[in-house]
Amino acid sequence: MASDRFDVPLREEALGLADLLLEVGAVHVRPEEPFRFRSGLSSPVYVDHRILLSRPSARKAFVDALTDRVRHVRDSLSPASAEGHLLTVAGVATGAIPYAAWVSDRLGLPMVYVRAERKEHGRGRRVEGELRAGTPVVLLEDLLTTGGTTLEAVDALENEGARVLSVFVLFTYGFPQGPARLAERGTAFSALTDFVALLRALERRGRTHEAEILRRWWEDVSRAGERDAE
Repeated sequence: MASDRFDVPLREEALGLADLLLEVGAVHVRPEEPFRFRSGLSSPVYVDHRILLSRPSARKAFVDALTDRVRHVRDSLSPASAEGHLLTVAGVATGAIPYAAWVSDRLGLPMVYVRAERKEHGRGRRVEGELRAGTPVVLLEDLLTTGGTTLEAVDALENEGARVLSVFVLFTYGFPQGPARLAERGTAFSALTDFVALLRALERRGRTHEAEILRRWWEDVSRAGERDAE
């Protein structure tokens, strides 16, 4: 059942980061004039993580969390599995580019970024930066809805010969399609915070009416997705 998705224990980190998104005004709830996602999905909520760029304290919390995850991947790599390459941090353009830059700089790791489309001039590249075949990569993404954009970025990196080990996102709306499609490819997935944490953070702030609107929307979309999959 879709409602079971909300009856789960949450990490305090996820709750704290969701509350930070509310605190800096990154969460926009607009049921009377829904937002349109790239996937075509109509939504009463939009998480504008770009606000974090202008809020150093909140931004640092997200960068700290990403850095911890990438450090763990780096430290878990054996020399044999790395095949002589340094772990590389990739960011999906444009939202994840600054995060990839901050994290790679903190850890002293190479960085690349993935364009939405191949460049039509210059060298005509889609992946910018130096990326050699066999390089282990962690991919950073800002948002995950259905996972289409993220999977396209994984494809672009793998077409360059990279091995995408993990995908880390700032926020996910919690629909299962994206993580499931990544799992089918053997790519690990983790989100710093998510839709369930956002609902809890709204409720903690007394914004229960908005939380209920978002909960019902999520359940409606999930049920529609389940019917389409039958």
